[in-house]
Amino acid sequence: MAFNHLKFEDLTLISEFERQKLNVAENKQSSFEGLKNSLIKIGIKDPFTVKLENGQYLLCDGYIRYNIIKEILKSGEKTAVDPDNIPCVVIERNDIKPGQLRIEADKRSALSVVQTAGYMKDCIDKHNISIQEIADAYGITPQSVKNYLEIMRCIPRVQEAIDRGVMPMSAGKQFCVLTKHGQGVLFDKLVDRYDTNDRIFRKLIVAAKKGMSEDSFLNTAIKRMKLSEGLRKYKKGSTLKKEPFRRILDSTISKNEIEIRTLERRLDRVRDHVITLLKRWEIVFRRTEQRTYVAENYSDDFSSIAKMIRDELGIRVA
Repeated sequence: MAFNHLKFEDLTLISEFERQKLNVAENKQSSFEGLKNSLIKIGIKDPFTVKLENGQYLLCDGYIRYNIIKEILKSGEKTAVDPDNIPCVVIERNDIKPGQLRIEADKRSALSVVQTAGYMKDCIDKHNISIQEIADAYGITPQSVKNYLEIMRCIPRVQEAIDRGVMPMSAGKQFCVLTKHGQGVLFDKLVDRYDTNDRIFRKLIVAAKKGMSEDSFLNTAIKRMKLSEGLRKYKKGSTLKKEPFRRILDSTISKNEIEIRTLERRLDRVRDHVITLLKRWEIVFRRTEQRTYVAENYSDDFSSIAKMIRDELGIRVA
């Protein structure tokens, strides 16, 4: 069994009898429309299964997708499917018939982790599909897509261990920052220390990696790994060191002092405004009292009042 990219025109259909499904699903036009839209926007997520027989590549899986792609290419509609690079799992065994592969393809539930990662990488490299689009198609986060892609930077032994479930997917993140030689050294160290038939958890991989020399790491990853190891100590739930805690406390005090000074200046402005209003009201009240006194004690003839004032002051009018 090998993974290869073939031309769409090289695929040959096997006989109608051999490709009968075990459980014939009800043909729903809506499901075909959804599959067509997926092929146009995303491309082929699962590779075809083909049997190499007498120089021909017999299609054993993906007949519905094959017909939809054929229709799309015939119509000239733009699609993410590259007719010259169709991902296929090629079976070259002579002891199995195409019909048996057809049945096994019906039983196949999902791709392996490494096959999925390889498909995602092809979508990005060959079809210019963004990580966000792949994440939306699979219903996962963009970071999960990046985790898949990191597996493709690992050596085949690590990929095989991840596929068999011996190591978790997060192992790809731990191995991809190492050189090819460093990955081999770490893998051998894990094999010698632990039984590879049991699951090797991420914690064990991190512990085994700590004793490795810096030249085993990629140059661009050394600082990043050291920084991540340092930041991990200050995650939520861990004990803070005194110096970082003091910096946080000083920063909080400084912010509160600035806020207090701002409030004091605002209070001063409000107080000055209130005092000014009080002075203005005092002047208004005094004028009102004076006018009331004049109105109560003197007549409305202001000319007589003016004459009385002149007489008292000894002012003569010419």
